[in-house]
Amino acid sequence: MSKIKRNLILACALLLSVITVTGATETYLHLANKSGRRYFQMFSEPYIMSARKFDPDGAGYRRGSADLYSFDYSNPVQRISERYDKVFPRRTDDKNILKVIVLGASVADGVGASSSDRAWFTILENNLTAKLKRKVVLERLTMPGYVSTQERVALDLIGFDRCPDHVMIFDGFADLSTFLYNARPGDPYDQVVSYELARSSAFRIGFWLSQKSEIFNTLWRFHFNRKIAQLKSEFLMTPLQQNQYVESVNSVYFNNVDAMLTQCRWHKVGCSVFLQPARALLTKEENGDELLAKTYNEARRRVTAAAENGKPIFDLTHVFDSVNEKIFLDRAHFNDLGQILVAQAMEPILEKYLRSNFTKTQCLTAHANK
Repeated sequence: MSKIKRNLILACALLLSVITVTGATETYLHLANKSGRRYFQMFSEPYIMSARKFDPDGAGYRRGSADLYSFDYSNPVQRISERYDKVFPRRTDDKNILKVIVLGASVADGVGASSSDRAWFTILENNLTAKLKRKVVLERLTMPGYVSTQERVALDLIGFDRCPDHVMIFDGFADLSTFLYNARPGDPYDQVVSYELARSSAFRIGFWLSQKSEIFNTLWRFHFNRKIAQLKSEFLMTPLQQNQYVESVNSVYFNNVDAMLTQCRWHKVGCSVFLQPARALLTKEENGDELLAKTYNEARRRVTAAAENGKPIFDLTHVFDSVNEKIFLDRAHFNDLGQILVAQAMEPILEKYLRSNFTKTQCLTAHANK
């Protein structure tokens, strides 16, 4: 066999091996990421929608040419809130049912529960219905990744239009942990690091490749995560920087909370705010938890001060303190036992508010008479 022929066979064998390994890797990554696939995406509505739970069809968009979405005008809407009925389904407009609008991020959305039947909101809904001898519905405007700025917008654009008997806000972690994603205080997690090359041809090619190749997507995410980690280390190294971070995120969070409480008073709707638990207050196993614990402790101090001034803000960070069993699945989300404990802690507070509001608000009466 000639040397040229032998080299050609070796080259073909090498090429075939590369194709086989690449195909096998793509298949593995595709299957591994099937339930939580993360592509770099651009969204036209970041404050109400979220990169973690974006449904263009549900939001009223129709896919057109060049993979672009535009609003589907064949489905007319009368009020802006109707644009989100598929994203946040309406559960009832029955005047005999007590409706509670729920705002929050992934924890409020029930992430961590083994099923929706075991999520805190289902447990609380059933318990309140039994206690009050009247049907109670928790209608969620919750979305993984939400921060209080988005909740504030969702409450104003969607929540009040649904005529709730009460508004409950169950959040805290997303706002207080923005350093994990390098986001500005109060900004949606979708709006994080701005890259200098974002508008360059190289970036657009990389963006396209990340959608077509699991391998490239994985490598690119690894590169970006490493860059974000580098930025964190640069901007949160000194005690002064950390103190300013703690002050900033807490100030923005409680400013948004105060704004939502003011909105509720203006609409004559009861409102309660619950600061969610966090694993950082129980352990310091992972890097970053010490700063998160410091941030949370400042939030707890502010919750105590607000409660002493008569504001309906409640600290749930202590509900797991006496539990020996495993509760947390990660930094924020908790298992079925945690779902039960949180629902039990909320129950007497919500029961008190709903008992004082057994008659429907003016809002529903006004809509019913239209």
